[in-house]
Amino acid sequence: MPEQVINTGLAVLQDMATFWKEASLATKQQLQRFLFPEGIAYGEAGFGTYTTAFCIQQKAVVSMSKNTMVDQADPSWNLLLVELSRLSKIAEQSANDNNRESSGTAAPELGER
Repeated sequence: MPEQVINTGLAVLQDMATFWKEASLATKQQLQRFLFPEGIAYGEAGFGTYTTAFCIQQKAVVSMSKNTMVDQADPSWNLLLVELSRLSKIAEQSANDNNRESSGTAAPELGER
């Protein structure tokens, strides 16, 4: 997996608030489905989630960007790489959306589902 894909995924994780603020509606929907694959529930106790993406469950992910030595024998490493790759694709799509919006060729987001 290219290092750039990992770095992009880590960058999104490290500054998710800014990524969210700058994202289009379509990107926000993709990111929400990625982070909360079973959705967000609401009940008597308020809002909650059943499951979250593996990469946000792992506190060690943030330190990965500072550590060049990773135990690739750890089975969670492959799952982490897959999720970082998905985040990288979401970020790439967001950049493409932003480029289309700035050039005035963005498709209307209403009706997209």
